[in-house]
Amino acid sequence: MSLQWDGVLAAYGELALKSKPVRRRWVRILISNILNGLAKAGVEAQVSHKWSRIVVKTLEFERSIEILSRVFGLTYVAPFIYVSLNSLESYIAREAEDLLENAESFAVRVRRTGEHSFTSLDLEKRLGAILKEKTGVKVSLENPGRIVYVEVHNSECYIYTFKIEGCGGLPLGSSGKVVALISTGIDSPVASWLMMKRGCSIAVLHAQVNIDKPDACIRKLLDIVEVLKGWHIGVDIPVYVYRHGEALAKISRHAQEYTCILCKRFMFRVAEKLSHEIGAKAIVTGESLGQVASQT
Repeated sequence: MSLQWDGVLAAYGELALKSKPVRRRWVRILISNILNGLAKAGVEAQVSHKWSRIVVKTLEFERSIEILSRVFGLTYVAPFIYVSLNSLESYIAREAEDLLENAESFAVRVRRTGEHSFTSLDLEKRLGAILKEKTGVKVSLENPGRIVYVEVHNSECYIYTFKIEGCGGLPLGSSGKVVALISTGIDSPVASWLMMKRGCSIAVLHAQVNIDKPDACIRKLLDIVEVLKGWHIGVDIPVYVYRHGEALAKISRHAQEYTCILCKRFMFRVAEKLSHEIGAKAIVTGESLGQVASQT
């Protein structure tokens, strides 16, 4: 496809349901996360907020989309072409072949905000007629091979032909900070990711249990943290490690029947102290109700 993109359009979902003061504050956090994430990846971009969309002007579309699709708070991202409303129909007619390249059927989907003399359905019919006349491709509203999306905001039009699903949720950091007790298993990283999706930035706390092979455990921990960093866009992840193996050995020697209870209690005491020191609001673990020790 030879379409020349002008930038990337990013949409948020849940934020739009919040009150205006909360929405303004969280959109600022969202934009800050986007800017920080792009800058850290070396992507030059200008980011602005227009109606309920984030507009990212950049020349590095693929890299930007890769990063934006992992920014919590965004529901989808799409590379767009910008035209004015007065030029919309002429642009669609001129670029009809490229817009429907290799498609066997198509549909037009219009979203519109502002005051206009036409409805969204009116514009869909008009643009669809132009595309069909120029290309001969049939219209299929129920199962189109290609969808041409047009978002109209007052006199501005944003055209795109595909969109990439985002991870949704709330902007990272909008719900505060939490301490995440991360082991080298799967449960605690998944729990941390789910809390990140709800707007919590995480501080990783690892209880080093293996006294004999500490380096191997740390390497595995850092691998897990590196994966989480790929989604923890906009905020750095601090990592804290403490020696838990020595305390666990003492507990096993002197109170073996209470090893699991005292082990967990000790972990929570350390996590609680860290929470107070860094201003975290909660402690996250990968536990589930009825879980047995062999699963941790």
